[in-house]
Amino acid sequence: MKIRKAAKGDLDTLLVLWDGYEEYHWKLAKDKEMRRFLQKNKNARNNIREYFLKHIVSKNSNIFVAAEDDNILGFISLKIIDAPSISTVSKIGHIGYFYIEKQFRGKSIGSRLMKEARRWFRAKKIKRVSFEVHPFNKRALSYYRKLGFREYEIIMMKDFK
Repeated sequence: MKIRKAAKGDLDTLLVLWDGYEEYHWKLAKDKEMRRFLQKNKNARNNIREYFLKHIVSKNSNIFVAAEDDNILGFISLKIIDAPSISTVSKIGHIGYFYIEKQFRGKSIGSRLMKEARRWFRAKKIKRVSFEVHPFNKRALSYYRKLGFREYEIIMMKDFK
């Protein structure tokens, strides 16, 4: 298994993995309201394709994939964003999507992708990294805590009728 930069030719496979990511979260979200928040608009697939493409070609973002032969087993998307003006750092690394196919979880693929993400952020002189995780994704929360990440902010949502 090899960790490499995603290429434009990986877009279709990344979309299939994104479908898996969405399905995984849909199954974890048990209540109706949470599922309503997870619903995607009719342009979601095109929008995520553009998101992936921008991450592949931009110098301030990247996608790394875990590949075995021609199969992509998982991926992590990264970008550099401006920190809030009150922060002690000017830029922050951000992890957008991080997903490993179900049958390949628990085989250190996530650790290898995260290690590559850390290497990339360090090369870009980024010292702080953020991301969002759904509160019902207990496995991910546990994994990130083991890596030393801590909750910083909690995002609250409500649909007004």
